[in-house]
Amino acid sequence: MNGELTIIGLLRNPTDKNDKPKQSPLGKFYSLFVVKQVMSNNWRSVKFKTKVRLTEYMIVFEKDVRSLLPYDRKQYLAHSEWYGVSFQLNKNLNEINLINFVKMYNPLFENIVSKLDTGLSWIVNHDDKDLDWFPNDEDNLPSLRTLFKQHNISNKFKGALVLTKDDLLHYSKDLISYPFAVFSKESSLYKNLDISHEKIEFIIKISGHLNIDLLSTDTQLLKKIIRRNTTDDFILKPYSGTAL
Repeated sequence: MNGELTIIGLLRNPTDKNDKPKQSPLGKFYSLFVVKQVMSNNWRSVKFKTKVRLTEYMIVFEKDVRSLLPYDRKQYLAHSEWYGVSFQLNKNLNEINLINFVKMYNPLFENIVSKLDTGLSWIVNHDDKDLDWFPNDEDNLPSLRTLFKQHNISNKFKGALVLTKDDLLHYSKDLISYPFAVFSKESSLYKNLDISHEKIEFIIKISGHLNIDLLSTDTQLLKKIIRRNTTDDFILKPYSGTAL
């Protein structure tokens, strides 16, 4: 893999039979270096730059986003052979705020991720262009900002986060708030986030306009996910060329 790979992780004693690494979401990596970094029986933080196997305790910060995505970014942005639907709150605009958004959309997000998860990795990146993850030092998105600070990752980091399902859900409230909340002013929105499964051409798009869109090249999968998550709380607006 090209690009700089930084992995932050909490690992247990690898001799423990219950802590064997899972099948790697990034299958070309290996775990030998990780084993050599771990002290017996104690949890400790590990930071290094090398090729390793992603375990359930790791988060990867990867600059080479293109090498991770299971789809062609340019083709997807042109909507070629892609289908989509926007989940929008069934409320008046003056009733929609960040608190209501998180309350309504976080269960939706968790349901979709849990349904699609296969034990492999999830990728979080800016949709069309990689920008600094944090363009400021404002007091918002506490969990996500703390993740970066605790592991000495610069606010100016450009690239993708690669996470397990559990880590993705742990940071879900901050991630779905991200484009709207990075700037404290409501009129200032930041980049949308695309969240995708490592092996499936399916994207959960987090919009700064306080809605979540689902996109896929697989219309049957898209329809299945939509059916399982259709409630009176949301208005579904299909993309052009998408029939629900």
